[in-house]
Parts: sequence; C-alpha cells; structure tokens
Amino acid sequence: MARHLITTENRGEEAILSFTTDGYSFSAEETKKENEPVFVR
Repeated sequence: MARHLITTENRGEEAILSFTTDGYSFSAEETKKENEPVFVR
C-alpha cells in the first residue's frame, strides 16, 4: 500500500481532501491533525 503525505496551504479553512489509491479510500481533514491522513475503508 502506498503512503501519501497530504499538505494544505489553507490553514484558516477546513480543507477536506479525498482520493482513492490501491483500492483504498483516503480522506484527510485539516481540522483533525496537521499532515496526518485518516484512513477510511
């Protein structure tokens, strides 16, 4: 499984990024933790 580092330059906004790779769904929210992706199946 490939690891992805998600970074956002929008610090003041709620940045929600989502993408799919290797059959897994990845989603990261700026409001949770900085540069720490949340793995969702």
